[in-house]
Amino acid sequence: MHKNLILFLSALILAFSSCSDDDASKPLANSVAFSVASANLSETNTTVQILFSDPTTTAGTVTLSFTTTGVAYGSDFTTDPAAN
Repeated sequence: MHKNLILFLSALILAFSSCSDDDASKPLANSVAFSVASANLSETNTTVQILFSDPTTTAGTVTLSFTTTGVAYGSDFTTDPAAN
């Protein structure tokens, strides 16, 4: 009986000590998407809206890349801030 009680208490202590909140310290990834899948950029200025899946609590960085087809960056279109 005494051995069973010690075994039960040991298992209980192990179960509670192994459950920790380690994941709370890791930053969560936030999904980012354009508000529309495509846009006709015939206007002089066209705002492209980027949406986040969750509100952000701190500043971060979103890196965009693009491939030009039939247009030239700087003469046919620009970005703000300027692309490298």
